[in-house]
Amino acid sequence: MSNDKKAQLKVEDKILPKIVETDLSKNAWKEIQEVALSERVVNGKMLNIGYTLFKMFKNGTLHLKEYFDQKDQLAMSNMDNAQILEEIIYDEEKEKNRTLGNAHFTKFANRVIVLSLGKNLKTFNGDYPDEYRVIRDVTPFVLWWCVNDQYVVYGKKNNPFTTPNDEKTPIRFKISYEYFESFGDKYDSNEFLQMFYLKGKMGTDFVETFRGVKGVLALSEFSFKSKTDRDSDAGTAEESPLYKTYKKVVETLKTNQNIEKGTSGIAPKRRANEIGGLDDILTQSINNLLNSKTPEAYTIVFNHYLFMVEIIETNYAKEFKTWLNQQTKTSNKVEYSPRVNGNKWDITSGDLLKRISVA
Repeated sequence: MSNDKKAQLKVEDKILPKIVETDLSKNAWKEIQEVALSERVVNGKMLNIGYTLFKMFKNGTLHLKEYFDQKDQLAMSNMDNAQILEEIIYDEEKEKNRTLGNAHFTKFANRVIVLSLGKNLKTFNGDYPDEYRVIRDVTPFVLWWCVNDQYVVYGKKNNPFTTPNDEKTPIRFKISYEYFESFGDKYDSNEFLQMFYLKGKMGTDFVETFRGVKGVLALSEFSFKSKTDRDSDAGTAEESPLYKTYKKVVETLKTNQNIEKGTSGIAPKRRANEIGGLDDILTQSINNLLNSKTPEAYTIVFNHYLFMVEIIETNYAKEFKTWLNQQTKTSNKVEYSPRVNGNKWDITSGDLLKRISVA
């Protein structure tokens, strides 16, 4: 291809609009910063709540025995908290750690933490719904800490947290790399490393906030899953957790292809929600591809554009084409195909991207 043609195909630099601050935009930005600061503070407080509850476990005032029914409690009369904790997390008959999930965390929050705070469980959730949500959110972290304290990195004054120098930096919790290495020293076969580490960070201690995709709450919940579920969540060296998420969405869509068709009752609303959900998936997927700023992602977007043109221009989807014709005035001759050098491109005649490529 000649240099002249290459020059014609170059995309002009995007001209950004002039942004003028207003009183409203300044107020919005101030409020955004206040909320962001508040969330950083709250995440730090969640770590501190976890620490306080862990110290209650150490001094025997976190009443783990309440996790069990009265009959089982009688058999634990001579057990200390460490032994009772073992009963919660370890299945002696199966000789392996139990898989703990939402039901177990809720039970621990209700029976152990609420009662250990001296509150009435029967009325607590109704009287203090926001406080209960805090307790339930911190529970997996408390359980993890009770089980894995030997891996927590304590610094000066027995403090396991970072000490930020400014309010923009969140407080983080420190865990020894030995914890992750205990599940295996090979990255490709260690689901904890795959889930919470970049290869380049291997060997370094884990320092993260309470929440977040790789935060200590996510780590705590992940640690109590079965190995099968952990492997599934973490993926492999080639299959990232994000890829696994996409794959699950696709499989779910494949097995749920029938959008609501009813015209009475709640059917129209259900259909609107389902269609809106698909719209969100399509829009966000395209945005994710574009945001990756990679040639392969751009190629996918371009090819999907061509696929949509094919649907519109041909009888690829016959019912859709019939509907579109019904919506279009007969006097309107609409062309949806791209044009190359002023000529309409036949969407079925090959790879357009190769045809227009500068390569």
